[in-house]
Amino acid sequence: MGYLTQRSDTLNVCRCEHAAMTLAGKLGVHVADTQLVQIQGQDVLLVQRFDRDANNNRYPFLSALTLSERSEMDFMHESYVNLNTISAGLSHINHAEEWLRRMTYNVLCNNDDDHLRNHGFIAHNGAWELSPAYDIMPHAMQGETYRLAIGLTVGNRDATLENAIAAGQAMVIANAEEIVNHMRDTFIQTWQSHFVDVGVDSEDIKKFERIFQRHADCDSAYMYNFR
Repeated sequence: MGYLTQRSDTLNVCRCEHAAMTLAGKLGVHVADTQLVQIQGQDVLLVQRFDRDANNNRYPFLSALTLSERSEMDFMHESYVNLNTISAGLSHINHAEEWLRRMTYNVLCNNDDDHLRNHGFIAHNGAWELSPAYDIMPHAMQGETYRLAIGLTVGNRDATLENAIAAGQAMVIANAEEIVNHMRDTFIQTWQSHFVDVGVDSEDIKKFERIFQRHADCDSAYMYNFR
């Protein structure tokens, strides 16, 4: 799969998504492999398909939209807590911590495009498991209130780390607060250098500074100068 930055894009979407996806992997999220290449002078993001084996045979795939039996119009009434309940009934694997890491990372990088089609399950040898995360793109729009597409807890879409911790606790993750705080610390300390390392230009980085900085402002012990 691939994506080409469009002329109408206000930032280099390919580089920013590649940066967000690879940083998510460093923060413990199970993500699809990505590669940034240039074709005729244009950045193109390649995403490794995870729904096929080495012989190009397709694995069965179900989106969270299908599994939740929601429509395209009411996905915002779903929650990560309920998705964890659904996955527990489908798979023998406990995916609670992965759900927690995904929602926390989406809060950290302001990815509000986390709708139900952007989560899915694949069947390996007849057993269902949560697919790698994909389509993680930070949103540069600033505001007083930030929300994810899916609720963190039931009926609460506010994109705060407090809500992520509450969701983790609702999913009976004993160390939910520790996981969220460690992800926050790592994100704050590394996001800018990581974006630079993968080639995101300074103008695009500036568009994310204030949005990402808000997580440092949650605690006076985490104040960093990103200039």
